[in-house]
Amino acid sequence: MTHDGRREFVGLLLAPVIATLFWGLGTLVWLGIANGVLLARKDVLVVLLGGLFFGLPVAFFVVILFTAPLYAVLATTNRISLKNVLLSGIAVGALAAIFMRWLLPDATLLNLPLGMGVGLATAAVWWLIARH
Repeated sequence: MTHDGRREFVGLLLAPVIATLFWGLGTLVWLGIANGVLLARKDVLVVLLGGLFFGLPVAFFVVILFTAPLYAVLATTNRISLKNVLLSGIAVGALAAIFMRWLLPDATLLNLPLGMGVGLATAAVWWLIARH
């Protein structure tokens, strides 16, 4: 593996943590707007625990099921560009949101706009880590 390949791999390893952080921030922003206020014990604590016990494992499986295979395709076809990485992040976020909606039909844990935003932000951070 080349030096860049290692950086890309490290970015993939960090992606679940990064995605979970962006999910938590996005969820707190949405709760703050929806409720007009954030409650430290209720909102922040629930999002923190939810991210740790639910979000991180889900993000890990999203990376394994969606992101890593897509990365492998892009890498073997030499199509890793900023545009493709960001579009892939949006697509992976949308797939994750759709998958969550299918798995938990009444859950609003990861709606489509939040999923797409988390995917885009995570892809942007991955790009910075890989330094393309």
